[in-house]
Parts: sequence; structure tokens; C-alpha cells
Amino acid sequence: MDQEDNVFIGMNTTILKGVHIGKNVIIGAGSLVNRDIPDNSVAAGNPCKVIRPLSEYYEKRKKVQLQEATELVVKYRERYGNEPDARALHEFYWLFSDSPEELDGVFLTYAGSLW
Repeated sequence: MDQEDNVFIGMNTTILKGVHIGKNVIIGAGSLVNRDIPDNSVAAGNPCKVIRPLSEYYEKRKKVQLQEATELVVKYRERYGNEPDARALHEFYWLFSDSPEELDGVFLTYAGSLW
């Protein structure tokens, strides 16, 4: 097996000898990888096949997480009667920033408050 950088391989996945897995790949749990997987893709199954490009998967997850963040804000307002702070929304902050530096600051502020 030959694997590039930034690859996530799900649990109980079998990868056969001689298979090449490209950069920026997600392989679903329980897959049987019996052929090469190209860069920037999401693949799963038995046998494993490319399901969609990574960019399409990212946009899909972004939409779902935006819905989840909206629901969290509504429930937070109902329960506590005020707006959620950075701590309550920490896992959704990547949705609202294009700047990695800003995300690092939010994460460090949140993480620092845990200790």
C-alpha cells in the first residue's frame, strides 16, 4: 500500500497490497480498498469506490453543520434566555471564518478556559 498525506482511514478497513491512496482522501469504515483512490476524494464500500469529490463532501457537511448550529442557537436561547457565547458554539466556528488565524484564536480561547 502507498498512502499520501492527509488521509483518513475508517475503522475496520482492509487495504490490499499494491493500492495507492492519494492526498486528501477519506475512506469510510469497513471498506475493502482493492483499487487506487485518487487525490481529493471520499471513498467507501466493499469493494471501495469513490463516492464524491472532497470539495462536494465539504460543502455538504458545511450545510449540515450550519443547520445544527442554527438549531443549537435556538435551543440555547430557549433554555438560557440569552445568546450563546464562543464556548457554546466552539465546534461551529470554522463555519463563520475564512481565516485560520481567527479560528486558532477562538480555539485557544476556548481550550484555555477548560484548564
